[in-house]
Amino acid sequence: MIDKPPSNVEFYEIRLKGHLDTKWVTRFDSLTITLEENGNTLLSGPVADQAALHTLLKKIRDLGVTLISVNRIKADHPDAPHVRHPINIVHKKEQNMKSLQKFGGIAALIGAATNLFALVMFAALLVPNGFGSEPRDLGRIVAFLADNQAFMRVFDMIIYLVFGISLIFLSLALYDRLKAGAPALVQAVTTFGLIYAVLVIVVGTLAISNLSTVVKLYGENPAQAATAWLTLDSVETGLGGGGGETVVSALWILLLSCAALQARELPRVLNYLGLVVGAAGILGVLLTSLNLMAVVYGLGLIIWLAWLGIVLLFSNPGKIP
Repeated sequence: MIDKPPSNVEFYEIRLKGHLDTKWVTRFDSLTITLEENGNTLLSGPVADQAALHTLLKKIRDLGVTLISVNRIKADHPDAPHVRHPINIVHKKEQNMKSLQKFGGIAALIGAATNLFALVMFAALLVPNGFGSEPRDLGRIVAFLADNQAFMRVFDMIIYLVFGISLIFLSLALYDRLKAGAPALVQAVTTFGLIYAVLVIVVGTLAISNLSTVVKLYGENPAQAATAWLTLDSVETGLGGGGGETVVSALWILLLSCAALQARELPRVLNYLGLVVGAAGILGVLLTSLNLMAVVYGLGLIIWLAWLGIVLLFSNPGKIP
């Protein structure tokens, strides 16, 4: 229902940082609430007098919302709205953003699942067959690869290719979520996220190619296959979990956590966990003797991704708490 406002009523536009949660709509019963595409909220409508305006501003202050601007509009101004029941105008772009957040949440959960799968398989199957132990029994390792080529191919596809693709969706979803609150920093975050995704996919492609090479050589000369695997595995480790990939992922998580704290997005404890995981990843690469850092990074990454996925799936983007 739309009514003609009294002639002595003044009209105001009040702009807030972030998108106001729908649970606060009833606190602004005479105003129109518009969720703008830039991530801000516009309250517009009639205000009876200065006392009512101060009461309105006090409500905003009590919510802990950042006030951007307050503008008075003349009653005959084309932007002056009519009195109406409070509504929430949600742009099509925001609907698309919500869909992207859901995809990002699913991608994060897939990332957590692939890393957990890798951890379980490594501990239960690969370690007992000589992987990760010193000194390494190269003959036993290449024999295992030859006997389990199909499984190892699927294993590499899951932990590298599936994970890498999920990181692309996750990086784009996080960019959409954080760009309003930390526009400069989030560009660096997205760059590192996409580099991380490409590195994971490249390492996975390399791992699958190396597997085929070693298995083919094993059928001709097992000793030569063992030597080849040692060389190829060193390159794969340097690019992957033992070097470049881990450093890039750790920097990504560190920058992402800082951006989320700056934008007041994502749970604060989750952001602090991200700082710890990122720091542990960098220390684990720089100080290889600190095995504890590698454990903290590996387990922390799984927990962080799972938690992030749940947040993206079940919380509204850009909402002010």
